[in-house]
Amino acid sequence: MISKETFKNYIGYAIGEIVLVVIGILIALQINAWNEERRNRKLEQDYYCRLLEDVMQDEALLAKLVTENTSRINMSNQMLHLLKQKSPSRKDVVNCMRGATVRTTFTFKPNQAAYEDIKFSGNLNIIRDIKLKTLLINYYSTTLGIANVVDVNSDVTVGMYYRLDKDFVELGWTDLPAVTETIDTALVDLKQFQPLDFPSPELRKRLISEAVFYLGTNARKNELYKAVNEEIQKMKSELLSKCPS
Repeated sequence: MISKETFKNYIGYAIGEIVLVVIGILIALQINAWNEERRNRKLEQDYYCRLLEDVMQDEALLAKLVTENTSRINMSNQMLHLLKQKSPSRKDVVNCMRGATVRTTFTFKPNQAAYEDIKFSGNLNIIRDIKLKTLLINYYSTTLGIANVVDVNSDVTVGMYYRLDKDFVELGWTDLPAVTETIDTALVDLKQFQPLDFPSPELRKRLISEAVFYLGTNARKNELYKAVNEEIQKMKSELLSKCPS
């Protein structure tokens, strides 16, 4: 009887110990889950703020590009104005042509630092807001698509500017400061490059056409940059609500 009673007590203690261990494990697991959830929420918040920072950098870059594009449009108009004059300055015309194309290949590319980190770290599931996640994916696909179209416009502009069937002497490239500085005047007489009559009717027609072409490609860029800005403002507005200053 004593042995049976002792055995029963032992079983009771053992079961009690097992229950306590199980409860301890469950509590530990729950604490770990809470800690993991807290870390994920903090990481999610950090991502929102990093994404906002990237989008604001996109906004600043776009503003700079729009300013440069506006300057190129102004130079295209100035080029057209000069070519409508009877005897325009060749130096002024070639400087306007250069101004209408300068830095045209410096185009928009969205900053993807935070977005790439989210994707390649496998943390996309941490973003709980389905609407924002969809907006985020659309933002980068749309802006990158527009950026590709801008690049096409830039490449065509550069191709027009450097067309090899041009007479670069008649166009006045020797009047460009960067070119003039590289000419050895001990060997080359710059006066020999001065035309008797500038521009010839054929060259005037061609330059007017090019000026309009530059005007058109830069105007198209402005349209594309306007579309990019709309995407930026949507993304920025959504992220500001997630990452208040």
